[in-house]
Amino acid sequence: MRRNFIIVWIIMTVMCMGAGIVTRMSFKNYAELKKDKMDSFIAAVNPINEESVNKEISEIEKKAEVIVRIKCVGEREYLHEAVLSKVEITEVYKGGENILFNDNDRYIYVYEPCFFNFEKEYFMSVGAYNLMRENEEYILYLNRKDFPPEYKLSEKEGKEYVLTTHDTFSKYPVSQEYQVKIVGEEEELAYGEIKNYEALFREVEMLELYDAFKTKLFQGIQ
Repeated sequence: MRRNFIIVWIIMTVMCMGAGIVTRMSFKNYAELKKDKMDSFIAAVNPINEESVNKEISEIEKKAEVIVRIKCVGEREYLHEAVLSKVEITEVYKGGENILFNDNDRYIYVYEPCFFNFEKEYFMSVGAYNLMRENEEYILYLNRKDFPPEYKLSEKEGKEYVLTTHDTFSKYPVSQEYQVKIVGEEEELAYGEIKNYEALFREVEMLELYDAFKTKLFQGIQ
């Protein structure tokens, strides 16, 4: 009886692992097949929860483990509810001791809070966030990605970070010539129409706060 139970348990475990692998492969296949169609995907904007927004950028600075200037290199993994982007560190303002990099390998990976659904063909922006643009430079407020204490990290996982506020208030373009957009509640847009905007706000007040934060940020690091 015990032997039969063990055999059944092993079979179920293998089936679950196989299903997980197939799911990941299917998602990657969708992404590869539909990358050329992404500009036509419907763009959905999830508004910021105003009650959770920090009122001063200094509050974000305190919460951040790492503050860096980076260049987006354009290498991405399209995950279920995030996009994992490879970036090159060009300057460290806070938390250099927490970053696993050296002069020969100045790359880390950042989870961007937006995603593509390749099956249903839509793009979802979370917290007014839009993807970093390739070859552009940004200031990012970051925290190490959480893993279980007993989990043994791979080299890549040791370089994975999340945005401190999980929204657009942790990402600021270095360029002064940047664009943001106010998206109306009933406005229907394709991803190709909004992909070059740095942020996608529903409320003018949030846009004004973002601009104020960016001004204070660059006054502080000059």
